[in-house]
Amino acid sequence: MPKFLSWHTPTAFELAKPRWESEGYRLHSPKGEQLISLFTVEVSVESISDLTACLALLEGAENDLGGPLAGALQEIREPRERDLVDNFRRVLRALQIPAPPALLAALEQAAPAGPQREISLDGGQHAEYVAYRDKFCFALSTGEWFMYTMHRSLYL
Repeated sequence: MPKFLSWHTPTAFELAKPRWESEGYRLHSPKGEQLISLFTVEVSVESISDLTACLALLEGAENDLGGPLAGALQEIREPRERDLVDNFRRVLRALQIPAPPALLAALEQAAPAGPQREISLDGGQHAEYVAYRDKFCFALSTGEWFMYTMHRSLYL
C-alpha cells in the first residue's frame, strides 16, 4: 500500500494543543495581535557553569575519535543525524541571553504562576519582546539564515 494510504497513528506532537490555546496566559502586542507566550525560567550562575563544563566535556569527546563518550555521541547521532553537542551548545547559548527587564516585569503575574490570563504589552515591552525573540532565534540557529528564518517564523 502506498505510504500516503496507510493508516496513520498520530504522534504526541501532532496531538498537542497549539501553543496559543495551551494552559497559562495569552500574550498580546500593543495592536492586539496574539503573540507566542513566554515563560520565565531562572537558571543560576552555578547551573550555567555546570552546563558549560558539560559542553566542554562533550566537545572534547566529540574531538576524541576513540573514547566511550565519543562512541555514545556517534550512536546518538546516527539514527536521525542529530548533533547532540551542537544542540546542547545552541540551547546553552539561548539560556545565557539576559531577560529584558520591562518584559520580565510584565510576565511576573502571568499564569500559571500568577493570576493574569491575558497580558497586553505596551510599546516598550513589545520592542523588548521582538529584540529578545530575535536574539533567541539567532542563538538557536547558530547564525544560519535558513534555521534563523524557521525559528523566527514560530513567533510570527
